[in-house]
Amino acid sequence: MHRSFCTVTFSGLLRRLAVCFPVVGLLAGSLAFGQGLTYDNQREVAVPDYATIRIGGFYSSWAISASTSYRYTTSSGSGTSFVFDNEIGEVRSDGSDFPLVVTLDTRNYAIITRNMDLDVSVRAAYRYYPLETQEDTFTITLPIEGMVGNLSTGYRLTRYVNGNIYDRFLWATDFVDTRGQQDSIGGRRFERIENVVGTDLTWLMGPDRNLGIDLSRRDVIVTDNDEVFEDQDRVEYRERIFYEQRVWEGIVLGAQAGFTQRDYELTNRNDTSQQDYSVYIRGSEQGIAGVRLTDASSFTASVGASVGKRRSSGSGRSTIDDTAIGGPATSGRTFSDSESSSLTAVAELMTQLSKIAAHRITYETGLRGGFDTDFEEYDLYAYELNLDREGQGIDIYSRIESVEPTTNDQNAYDAWVSGIRADYPLFGFLVLDGGWEYVVRENKRIVDSVNIENNEDYSTQRLRIGTGVQIMKDVAFRVNAERSERTSNDDRLDFTRDTYQATLSWSRKL
Repeated sequence: MHRSFCTVTFSGLLRRLAVCFPVVGLLAGSLAFGQGLTYDNQREVAVPDYATIRIGGFYSSWAISASTSYRYTTSSGSGTSFVFDNEIGEVRSDGSDFPLVVTLDTRNYAIITRNMDLDVSVRAAYRYYPLETQEDTFTITLPIEGMVGNLSTGYRLTRYVNGNIYDRFLWATDFVDTRGQQDSIGGRRFERIENVVGTDLTWLMGPDRNLGIDLSRRDVIVTDNDEVFEDQDRVEYRERIFYEQRVWEGIVLGAQAGFTQRDYELTNRNDTSQQDYSVYIRGSEQGIAGVRLTDASSFTASVGASVGKRRSSGSGRSTIDDTAIGGPATSGRTFSDSESSSLTAVAELMTQLSKIAAHRITYETGLRGGFDTDFEEYDLYAYELNLDREGQGIDIYSRIESVEPTTNDQNAYDAWVSGIRADYPLFGFLVLDGGWEYVVRENKRIVDSVNIENNEDYSTQRLRIGTGVQIMKDVAFRVNAERSERTSNDDRLDFTRDTYQATLSWSRKL
């Protein structure tokens, strides 16, 4: 879970002291009044440049695509039966199949009044596997970000007060491991509906400062495999207020306070609340996220505080939670509230090494809500190198994350992910692309005796290579091969899969 600021936590007295530096995301805006402030993120009521259809004040862009493939999959290793028998991972059985995929992208924009507009963006996709080697899926996502359906109304109360009312909808299926991380090889099917409705308001108080507030509600509803993920059904309320001041040319200082309440449907999972406070420094130049250190480097930093509280009002795990953090070791129903505290930090350095090379170094530590625990402390170290020249692209990345649940009834673990993605033009019409990724899971404290993945360390590597050719303006052909391999001291997790696929696709903008 990535957050745009770091936190420092307290429980009664200050538990530990440190200076924190979190990443603050790029807040690009125009060079006009209030350059670089969050106020400039508010969109202007104007005709969109993407529109291909216009009916009065309504503008729209539609695109449809379809593909048909032949895919052959073969698996080996002692873990093959474990994967198939337990119905984990995307692929349900080996052999041939003919996947069919249909996707519709649409973006619609309407000017309601001089100071109000409406934006609706949706991608709908259906994947059909006629030989049932994989389950059919239907998803609704946002074309731009790929994760949510979006409906928003922007409005301007005065010349200096802008706001939005939005609804973001997601209906999707992921395959996740026992910690909630994506794992298409050995993860459980996690189909859900998520809906976020909210509003934000920003007041430009002066040429160099603004004040804002965000309010939202998020509903998470599990629609499939709810016997495994029933503890994910919840309602989240979020409130945030922030203030920004441009203190120097190219430098913005800000302060913000955020509040989150999570109410779970499952009675024996604790409801939680969290408070996050931070001050941060970032750049205000257009297109520059951080403060310039040199002509080639920029840096972003922040310091803050966070407090997480669990409300123990059920039985089962909530009783263990109270005992783990020093509460009374009682049985049955308990009524005490308990806090979790942790200092957090993030620092990010971005450097343009040359005309074709740039890298990013990130450090982050913090407190967040856990997938199967109330809260967890984490430390993240990440590095990314990008090379881009005349159609040739290479991305090299590595990240190490150490996670420590705040209660003793859940495993602590380390996760390391490293990989490379590359594409290389063989001819003017043919591009070779591929990638390699290596993932390691190491358990630091084993208390879960049910899930094998939480008891045994394991590693996974995937190698993919492919190429494609544009046959006609709207028609393309692609072939690719992929090898996935998982190894562990436990033979039940040893697993190898080879996949070969040829795909003919068609797409058109309407």
